[in-house]
Amino acid sequence: MAEQFDLTTAAALLELQADGVLLTRGRAVAYMNPAAQQQLGGDFTGAAVSKVLPACLVNLQSHSCAAAVTAGERFLTVTVRTAGLYRLYTLRRLPEPKPVSAPGQELWTHLMNLRMLTQQLDSAADRGGSAEGKELSARFTRLYYQLHRKLTNASTLSGLDDGTLPFVPAEVECVSALQSIRSALARLTEGQGIALETELPEEPVCVLADGELLNRALLNLLLNALQQCKAGDALKLRLHASKDTVTIALADAGPGLSAERLRDLLCPEERGGLSVVQGVVRLHGGSFLAENNPGGGTTARILLPRVLNPSSLHSGGDRELELAKALLSGLADFLTPEQVQRLSAEAEFV
Repeated sequence: MAEQFDLTTAAALLELQADGVLLTRGRAVAYMNPAAQQQLGGDFTGAAVSKVLPACLVNLQSHSCAAAVTAGERFLTVTVRTAGLYRLYTLRRLPEPKPVSAPGQELWTHLMNLRMLTQQLDSAADRGGSAEGKELSARFTRLYYQLHRKLTNASTLSGLDDGTLPFVPAEVECVSALQSIRSALARLTEGQGIALETELPEEPVCVLADGELLNRALLNLLLNALQQCKAGDALKLRLHASKDTVTIALADAGPGLSAERLRDLLCPEERGGLSVVQGVVRLHGGSFLAENNPGGGTTARILLPRVLNPSSLHSGGDRELELAKALLSGLADFLTPEQVQRLSAEAEFV
């Protein structure tokens, strides 16, 4: 006769689990295995979930989610599963990054040489009226921007690993920054058959952030979303501000990924775009969530602490223009040859 499986046996097995496992029922913690107790700093069985986990996880609407969050002084990746009144959180400490050499200056020099060669080719094609030369120039320009993004991401991850990444936080007004992104994205998506929907508040919303690093995180978030989209799909960009938190949300209409795969993509060892997002968000003391939408696709959210009483905000017209150019250059994978040519004529080295 087969042995009956019961909850006591399940609990005994979970005690052997290296990942933390936390089970909640309603708003209370029902069970924590020893690994979860160690990761969260104690046994909180019976306590309110809000005492243990960040609000962004407690108030989830999705049934399946992966996140990188700050819990106390610890930074964890989490997968979430929901069934009725029960919710299962699987917690994992991020592994210590393996030392990775920063991209050498020689690579950046070669990249600049490629850019100069492309500009010379473009000028020669203009003088000779060569359509083939213009097409080749556009291909080289696209290659330049692709390599530039890869080297920038590699430098960012290397700096995060060894603590040498420059981090200069200042007050950033998110509404005007995202309005600039919206304008740049519209120029891109209009030729791709992808609808762009935005929802931004009318009043200023401020965070304390390193503007350049936040731009890198947003760029990689947009790239990940666009890679899931095809003609006829919609991309939705939202900004929501609560009393303490600013949330930037981006939803795509792609096939979606499992919560476990989303969590793996957040690991620094992946060395990919989402690990850049996770690293930048961690540096800012924020959280990053990625969840599957019930109707298909994925919604990614960056949550940052809000600045409620900004002391001084400067008009950023020139900065917004630079952001639009940098955004388009990073998204060059999705530009048509004509758009690449137009971008090349507008932007200098970015």
